[in-house]
Amino acid sequence: MKKLLISVLCLLMILSVMPITANAAGAKVDRVSIEIDVPVDGVKLPKNVSAKYYCDAQKAMFPTNMPPMKVDSVVWYKVNSGTPLAKDYKAKLGEEYTLTVILVPQDGYECASSLQTANNKINNMSANTMLYGSNYWAFSVDFTTIPSVSGKPVIT
Repeated sequence: MKKLLISVLCLLMILSVMPITANAAGAKVDRVSIEIDVPVDGVKLPKNVSAKYYCDAQKAMFPTNMPPMKVDSVVWYKVNSGTPLAKDYKAKLGEEYTLTVILVPQDGYECASSLQTANNKINNMSANTMLYGSNYWAFSVDFTTIPSVSGKPVIT
């Protein structure tokens, strides 16, 4: 009897630490929030992004350890230029850049049609959102390079 009680309590403990999120069947991504380092003078443009995905219809966030979308690409452009910058391009003080992050739903996940008009963010700035093809979502925003000292940002 003691072993059964211990087993049940262990199972309850395991279940209690599992996140209650938008993993339910039918949950669709309808809002995205992306974070990336800002361009810093003399430093390569950043490529690593982190993202949070929301299902506002269920008032829930998808778990970060099982994201419903994957990053397809991170591309930097000079503002009003259609040419992507080289991967080793170093930001220059005062230059303006457009960041575009392309996300694709993982297998088994979908995006709500409202994602295109949702309040999507990159570094807490409103992001332009576009659907390319049937499943490629592009989020973009403009940045201005900030000054640096020895490659570290200087916030003024």
